[in-house]
Amino acid sequence: MSTHLLDLKKTIAEAIRTNDWTLAAQSIESLCRVEDTAENRMQLAAAYLRADRVEDARAIYIEQAQRQPSDTTLNFNIGLCDYRLKDFHRSLKRFQEILASDPSFYSAQIYAARALYHLAQFDQVKASCLQILDSRSDKSEVYDLLGHSYRALGQETKAIQAYSRSLEISPQHGQTLMALAITYEESGDTKHAIHFYEACVLVDWEICSAFKNLGRIFLNQGDHQRCIFCLKKAIRLDPNDPAVLNNLGLAHLKTNQIDRAITNFEKALELNPSYLLAWSHLVQAKTLVCDFEVYDDPLVRETTQAERGVLPFAFLTVEDHPQRQLLRSKGFLRHYVKPPEQLADVAAEPVSDGRIRIGYFSSDFKPHATMFLFNQVLNLHDSSQFEVILYDYTGLHDPEVLKALIDPKIVVRDIADLADSEVAELSRRDRLDIAVDLKGFTDGSRTSMFAHRLAPIQVNYLGYPGSIGADWMDYIVADEVVIPNSLAMYYSEKIARLPHCYQPNDYYRVDESMTPSRSSQRLPENAVVFCCFNQNYKITPREIRVWSQVMHEVPNGVLWFLRSNQWAEANIISAFGACGIEKGRLIFAQKIDHQQHLSRHLLADIFLDTFNVNAHTSASDALRASLPVVTLPGEQFAARVASSLVNAMGTPETVASSEEHYIRLAVGLAHDNTRRSDLHLRLRENLRSSQLFSPKTYVSDLETLFAKMYQRQVDGHRPDDLWVDRD
Repeated sequence: MSTHLLDLKKTIAEAIRTNDWTLAAQSIESLCRVEDTAENRMQLAAAYLRADRVEDARAIYIEQAQRQPSDTTLNFNIGLCDYRLKDFHRSLKRFQEILASDPSFYSAQIYAARALYHLAQFDQVKASCLQILDSRSDKSEVYDLLGHSYRALGQETKAIQAYSRSLEISPQHGQTLMALAITYEESGDTKHAIHFYEACVLVDWEICSAFKNLGRIFLNQGDHQRCIFCLKKAIRLDPNDPAVLNNLGLAHLKTNQIDRAITNFEKALELNPSYLLAWSHLVQAKTLVCDFEVYDDPLVRETTQAERGVLPFAFLTVEDHPQRQLLRSKGFLRHYVKPPEQLADVAAEPVSDGRIRIGYFSSDFKPHATMFLFNQVLNLHDSSQFEVILYDYTGLHDPEVLKALIDPKIVVRDIADLADSEVAELSRRDRLDIAVDLKGFTDGSRTSMFAHRLAPIQVNYLGYPGSIGADWMDYIVADEVVIPNSLAMYYSEKIARLPHCYQPNDYYRVDESMTPSRSSQRLPENAVVFCCFNQNYKITPREIRVWSQVMHEVPNGVLWFLRSNQWAEANIISAFGACGIEKGRLIFAQKIDHQQHLSRHLLADIFLDTFNVNAHTSASDALRASLPVVTLPGEQFAARVASSLVNAMGTPETVASSEEHYIRLAVGLAHDNTRRSDLHLRLRENLRSSQLFSPKTYVSDLETLFAKMYQRQVDGHRPDDLWVDRD
């Protein structure tokens, strides 16, 4: 053998040993020019296949098969090349021809099953895998494929069993651990999903998808620090995944790192400009920092006018348009909520004691604006007529906090780690008559569970000021102001109207002894203090323009805001500066204890409401402190809340009919101390007599609504608009 030939074979051997298949193929090509034998050509085809030169490999196998048409190995290799080239029909035909003459050819069996999987013939895949396992029960790859087929068929329990059997054979197989974790997550078992994702990264630290999925789970659980750790690792492994950047942005948003959140959302959109979920989050983040340029963004305008997969809540403040808001709700559900193909019978069996069973579902059973409004509803329900169960998916929180807020007799179910389907099974075992969604599309919601029909009657109440847009949500609790008959067409639910105001409020007076001095709050002693203690994201260019006109007409006026974050403060100051309002006339209050916050309302003269999204809890806080609220009702639910509150409090004269009227009201009250004082005294007198702050009356009316819903269901009638008459 020549030295050249010997060196060539050494090069080939070393290239194969080091898996350098490109060099191996080049060297074998040189060898074939010297020794063109069938053996060398087959070795070349194998090297081509390993070097991903599949077409070249197939050509050699075809050429050799013409000389040896009955050679099973050659025909299998041709089928393998077709499979690698994603010609699954042609590869399947080749494997089936092999199996017709040699049914026990294992490689043909498994690749035929894989080809069927790619052709979405999942029942045939399942049958093929079970047939292989009859004689080869030690093949973990077959159990993996069986698990994949069960997953595709929606048989998650059987998929978990198949993957678990595979891991008994090959316990350190990262992809099987990954598949098992994904299946648990799809079934809603996040506890086991986390366990197997973490096992996966222990086996292989470079499996990027495991970090991505862990980050997503931790984000949903509110464990933001672990989420950020996992997603940063995922980005180091794969910096070009817009979904991961979006989720990291959300984690930064939840930890008040809004500048970092915006950067991540923008990076996600650079990678995928049509990623509307990231657009939604970017809009939300920019409204949180009062980046008013977002209102001029062409895509923002486009997404307000079409049924797209955007977050409905993020666009409430962008425009007041209930018709398009309903379209956004429907579009979001169509894109992101998949109802089960078959629903179990949800007809609740009557409880033996005759009480109506109500389940309230929320992640806000903690010190939160909704809970401040709602805790007395829970505690005042007539236990002889209603049984109340709380379904809590708050996640990481101290359960003792919840115990301090509610009657200890109320049953609480922790559903944070349950899948939607498991929550549905639990609610049916609890024999709920009415399931109430207290979240809607607000932050941390799981409205998707209601698509599984948690109860015969499902109600959208209190948390989200708008329509869910789903045929599986039967009612929305409202009043004649927030949803008048003229606007009812923009709600997919039937309207269940309370006689006064839809919003519950406890009765307690503001502690005047806690009132701070104006100087301690940096307020001028002799100024007219306009306040708006809404979250800053509700402030839009329209408020800046209108309030600037008010400030120009009231030279001794100041505007008192609740400080949401440093960026919002700076942008609000800049926007008012562009309208000629000096920085010194804008005062920002820090967040403090709720009782102290209520007491400082007594330092203000007039509450100026926002437009597209009104004051909700902030308006009832102001009225509780006898502070006149000037508001302008719009059309969507969120834009009419303060009007409902003000009317219920008996001061409808502070409800404006236009922007001009709003300005005249604010300016007129600022210049008329007597009128302002009269309003203050009337609000103070109405505080005790008004139905707005009568929780017992409110709960009685709400229970009447629930009883009417229940009776319609028992009588076999479909949901319809309901109301409770005024006393």
